[in-house]
Amino acid sequence: MPTLLRHAIVLLITDDRDCGIATEIALSAMGCIAHRAEPHTRIDDGFRYDAAVLIARRNAGWCTTLLGDLQSIELACASLVVLDIGGPEAIVEVLRRGAVDCLVQPVSEPELVESVSTVIEATRRWRARFSRARLTATAEPRAPTRVAATARVFEPSEPPGSAASTDEACSNDDAKIGAVVERVGQQSGLTPREREVLYWLLLGHRYVDIASVLGVAPRTAKFHAANLLHKLELDSRYDLSRLLAEEL
Repeated sequence: MPTLLRHAIVLLITDDRDCGIATEIALSAMGCIAHRAEPHTRIDDGFRYDAAVLIARRNAGWCTTLLGDLQSIELACASLVVLDIGGPEAIVEVLRRGAVDCLVQPVSEPELVESVSTVIEATRRWRARFSRARLTATAEPRAPTRVAATARVFEPSEPPGSAASTDEACSNDDAKIGAVVERVGQQSGLTPREREVLYWLLLGHRYVDIASVLGVAPRTAKFHAANLLHKLELDSRYDLSRLLAEEL
């Protein structure tokens, strides 16, 4: 199991008791410490969770409120949403609401490991960004307490870095990532599609979700990713965090 899963504290919220118990056991087997709660429980903002897993079996409406709360500076906890039923449209909508990843039942152990790892990494990135935002807030008393950067609009209809993709709806961080993609893309000769895939990879999304939004097969998204990694002289997608750190 990945090292970052060991002793990671995961907030587990579900409206399905049996599924919640099964997921809690799976998380424990991964080395995580699961804190299970009811859908309408108030989250203690004094506790630092490494990730949140929201499992919606019946009415997924409660997820919307929780996703918003979890994105606040006070909590800064990235989320994985697991749906009982859902196609590409349902997945895209959950990602729009701010989830870092979305899976549909049944979920295999490798999928859960990958997704929880991705969410933990996202939580770390958010908190690093929010730490910088607090410094900015000291100089700007009216700085918002909720950072829109975490509410990802998972719809790359325009090339990253274009006017449409960096308007007021995008966060400063997203705009910076878009600028990095454009700069690196020009230097390395990435195609427009490779730049789109790179943009969403830098935001931490999985190949299957990128593929559903771009309207291609997952193997096609992986094909573009392999090409762009080769052009960037990177060994794997996990080297992208280092690339981003160097370029920002």
